[in-house]
Amino acid sequence: MKEETHDGVIDVWEQNHLNGFIRLNAVLTQATHIRIDRCWLCRDTDWIGNSQKKGVCHILANDGKITRWVNNADE
Repeated sequence: MKEETHDGVIDVWEQNHLNGFIRLNAVLTQATHIRIDRCWLCRDTDWIGNSQKKGVCHILANDGKITRWVNNADE
């Protein structure tokens, strides 16, 4: 689930944003739109909703996969 979420949001995270808050909101919005069908938990249960998908983004940040919400390219 983490890998699918990362693959689904990394392009939005890499874009230039005015600030980290806008980047955070864009990534969380993108997370709600992605499909995570390879994850058995999503496929075989009804437990994964938008809140859980957003939560995975914060897990990715804790794991160092998303290193920070503010990039040097941001104004």
